[in-house]
Amino acid sequence: MLYAGYIATFAVQSQSIVDALLAALLAVTAIGLWLRRQWSQYLVYAISAALVVFWLVQMQSLIASGWPYQDRVRSFVSAAILCVPLMFGVGIGVHVFRVFRRKR
Repeated sequence: MLYAGYIATFAVQSQSIVDALLAALLAVTAIGLWLRRQWSQYLVYAISAALVVFWLVQMQSLIASGWPYQDRVRSFVSAAILCVPLMFGVGIGVHVFRVFRRKR
């Protein structure tokens, strides 16, 4: 919900309908998760998949720009920064799966 509010401030400042829709999607997902609604897990999976696709596109862009660089530290830092969305994408998907998994 906090991130939805953060994105909503950008939507208001930039008057972007895409940011407004993203903020609404994130808010609906957060509320659904809080209420433990079954449908909310599928929204989380979609957001997770979008983060993984974002990572793939950004990694391709990084490689096209000449990565790995001659400077090892710069190469490591640029790759580490790009791994953050991947970690969140996989992490939230796995966590939500475990929360909504049926007990047998």
